[in-house]
Amino acid sequence: MKTYRCVNKNIFKTKKLELDLVFLNHCKLYNIIPNFLRFKLYDKSFLLTNTYKSWLLILLDREIKRQSRKLTKLKVTTNNLVLDLKSKVSVFDFKCLSVLINHNVDRKLFSVKEIHHRKLRNLGIDLRNKVDINKVIFNFSDRTLSVDENNALSLDSSKFKLLYVDLSSHLLKLEDKLNRLLRPIKETINEATYNSILASGSRPGCLYGLPKVHKTGTPLRPIVSSINTFNYKLAKFLAKIIKPVTTNEYTTANTLEFVNEIKQLNIDDSTIMASFDVKSLFTNVPLSETTQIITDTTSDESLSRKTTTAGEVQIVLKRVKML
Repeated sequence: MKTYRCVNKNIFKTKKLELDLVFLNHCKLYNIIPNFLRFKLYDKSFLLTNTYKSWLLILLDREIKRQSRKLTKLKVTTNNLVLDLKSKVSVFDFKCLSVLINHNVDRKLFSVKEIHHRKLRNLGIDLRNKVDINKVIFNFSDRTLSVDENNALSLDSSKFKLLYVDLSSHLLKLEDKLNRLLRPIKETINEATYNSILASGSRPGCLYGLPKVHKTGTPLRPIVSSINTFNYKLAKFLAKIIKPVTTNEYTTANTLEFVNEIKQLNIDDSTIMASFDVKSLFTNVPLSETTQIITDTTSDESLSRKTTTAGEVQIVLKRVKML
């Protein structure tokens, strides 16, 4: 009975290890890293560097090699146990025990397969829905864009420029520049406000494109997500406070409000309504002029948060103008 339990246990361990290797090789094939190999870093900005990615790939290769060596040894041990069991029972009993062992092992392996499938799906890979890895982007940062894709996401060279620098070092320099500009106002604003706008653990902006399905050729609208960039906390702090400055008699909140407004207008049949679209609006906003307008029009009465004074906002804005 003891030999039977050992055989049952080792066969399951062997087949489970084979499934684990299949899972790891799928991760390597699709260039993704399982969560158990990831390690924490003091500065989160390093998570996006090529150095960190190369370390993870090295760890993945080493884990595959380690598990392969372990599987080779385990197969030898399992075969010896099977031979030992076969020598202790009759041929008929051995066949019955083999069927029972395979049934128990297959039942346990089903849950193992489901766990591996769920892990791969959480990482963006669904093996049950076959896809062409050459046509699907699994890791955008590692993919080389085609000429057409690159042109579709091309940005105005007068507003954007390509940097040939180490990403982590560049982010640290931007954080240091912003924090040095804010340091002189530390004693002027309250401590909670100052700590909330300091830059740390930032990452670069993410560029992606949204298709304009209503236009011929479905061109892409380039969008830059600034979430967790070096000045994101500062922008988030100011956005809530200066929001009242952005609304007046010439602005409307949404399409529904606009429709209700024009319904109340008395216009004759000769009137023509026209709309204008500003190309690349946000990148063409004059920053210095806009900052000055916000500084001049911000008052204690217009603030949406009572914990922050107009003086604090104006002080922060003046420092922002130096960026």
